[in-house]
Parts: sequence; structure tokens; C-alpha cells
Amino acid sequence: MPPPEWERPAPGSASSRVDDTEAMIIADTMTGLHQLELCFGRFGDRGLHALLTHCEKLSHLDIQGCWNLELEGDLEEKCEQLAVYRSPWLDYDEDVVLSDSSDESSSDSIS
Repeated sequence: MPPPEWERPAPGSASSRVDDTEAMIIADTMTGLHQLELCFGRFGDRGLHALLTHCEKLSHLDIQGCWNLELEGDLEEKCEQLAVYRSPWLDYDEDVVLSDSSDESSSDSIS
């Protein structure tokens, strides 16, 4: 389910048009996939359902920025059962890794 502050693109804009073609082709032809990254895809819940149903070995799914997804029914639950799942609405700040300050102090002591 999208966060409350999320707004759909304006109706009729290119980014608002759901296109499940790519997801359906992948689901029909790449059933043995283990990892899949479809960031900023235009597919909707129908395409995601096909991927989760046909790609039974799928364990890693990254669908960040797929704004047409609503994750209705049990789709969100199915995604969260994967070993690695990156939500369409993942906060990019979670990817930031701060350097360990002990590394800096150890390099300062080497002279």
C-alpha cells in the first residue's frame, strides 16, 4: 500500500499509463528467474501477480519507483515473503551507509 503522501501521476500522462506487457513477457518466458530488478516500470498489479505466480524461484525483487502498483489483495504479503524485496515506495535514505569513524582515526595514527 502506498504511503499517504504518495500522489498518482496526472491522468493521461505517460507515467500514469499502466503497461503490463514487459512484466507479462518476463513472467511467460523467464520462469526460472531468481533475481529481478524492474525499477520504474509501468506495470501494475496484474503484471506483478503474473511475475510472482510464474517465476516460482524468485527470491529477490526490486520494484522501486513502479508507481502504477497498488499492491492490492495479497500481493504485498507475497512480496514481503521474498528473501529480498525492495518496495516501490522505499525511502532512498535507507541505502546510505555511513563510514565507520574508527577507519578515519586509524588512518590518522599512521604517520
